Amino acid sequence: MQIVDTRPLLPQAVGFWSFNALANGVAANQAGAAGAATFTAARGVALTTAGPGAAQAAYGAGSAAAFNGADYATVADAPAMQLKAGTIQFWVNANATRGWQTLLSKASAGDGASLQIGLDGDSLKVAFGQGGGATVLSSSQRLSAGVWYNVAVTFGPGGAQLYVNGALAAQTLTPASLVGNHDALVFGASLTFGRFGQATINNGFKGALDEMTILDGVLTPAQIAAVIAAGPAAYVAQAKAAGGIDGAVTLSGFGLVDFGDGTVAYVLGAGSSNLPILSAGEARSLAGGGRLTVLGDGSQTLTLAGPWTSQGTQTIGATTFAAYRNGPASVLVASGVPVTVNAALTIPTVRAQVLSTHTDRATGAFGLRTLATGAVTFEAVDPTQLIALIRNSSAAPSLATPAAKTLVFDEATGTLREAVPAAAGAGASLMIDGFGEEWLFVAGVLNPGDTTPSRTIRI
Repeated sequence: MQIVDTRPLLPQAVGFWSFNALANGVAANQAGAAGAATFTAARGVALTTAGPGAAQAAYGAGSAAAFNGADYATVADAPAMQLKAGTIQFWVNANATRGWQTLLSKASAGDGASLQIGLDGDSLKVAFGQGGGATVLSSSQRLSAGVWYNVAVTFGPGGAQLYVNGALAAQTLTPASLVGNHDALVFGASLTFGRFGQATINNGFKGALDEMTILDGVLTPAQIAAVIAAGPAAYVAQAKAAGGIDGAVTLSGFGLVDFGDGTVAYVLGAGSSNLPILSAGEARSLAGGGRLTVLGDGSQTLTLAGPWTSQGTQTIGATTFAAYRNGPASVLVASGVPVTVNAALTIPTVRAQVLSTHTDRATGAFGLRTLATGAVTFEAVDPTQLIALIRNSSAAPSLATPAAKTLVFDEATGTLREAVPAAAGAGASLMIDGFGEEWLFVAGVLNPGDTTPSRTIRI
């Protein structure tokens, strides 16, 4: 299978909201895959004001979004916002510099990947994460009320940086990303939601924001200065015209491809031994905190196990991907790879890898023969039938309750077997964690009245 790397040479736009033209309280996204910004404000409230003047934005910034502390604008979450690295750049002008005012947030659920950019008095602050575990950047430059400032925040595996008017104002080496953050993007406030979905405004901003730009990579200081001078629209056009890496390689027999920028490809077909099935847990494990894609030669259909939902399409370079999400897990499936979602298919996972107190590992024998004697009947199973067996199992494997039909890896013979209870109340069980480089099997026979598995086996 030939893989053509068409990733762009320069960071591309995820979203660019100039606020120059609003239609019924909606500011269109002028570049990238993110959605429009929808304002929530009282009737008759002015939503725009004049942006930075020619002395600071010679390219002509036009109108800016106006906020009065009781209104805000939201952009729905999208797969394109799952950024392992990125840049957020915009203009800000505060009416006053007192108390905490949120300029931008992606933090309504309070998860560990949240982001808030705001003013703490006259100090600009950026927080990745929540509470005591948050990574916080505090600007060394104080901001004055009634003055326009250009703010840029870059983040990625190498840390995060905060720039004010193109000058570095704070930095950290702690990695930061938006991977796993599925909150809406909010301008002018941070939001919390009640049990019935009602939004509560927190730390509303009074002032103006303009030229809000989000890119999918880290800009250099020189590029940040160029955006200030020529405007985001000029950079977006330049980056799009710069083209891609345009490298090609032919691979056979590879299961995973790491592109070195946080993107990992799970390969189907083309000599790969990968199973054509992914659960949410496996997708997160393979991504390793980055972005998981699925590539293939079209010979195998990918099954997404569990309640995955379609998130539309996303384009990386010249390749179009179908985006899917299941809770905090997400995956991009390349066009040409057939995909099906089986919401009823459950792949159990093991959270703890602790041996039971009933284990007899002192002998060094890890076969199941002694545990299985008189309790189960083994039937030989071809490992390639693993998916079908789980699909057709009359009961999900459980460590607490013997299943009517389950799977066991017999180390004595090195084969995967189907265990069928031979008597009521006796049985063996198995949990499977992952279909990647390593499988974890947990198996055991339950004694009468005992809910603790006899054995855990790792291979």
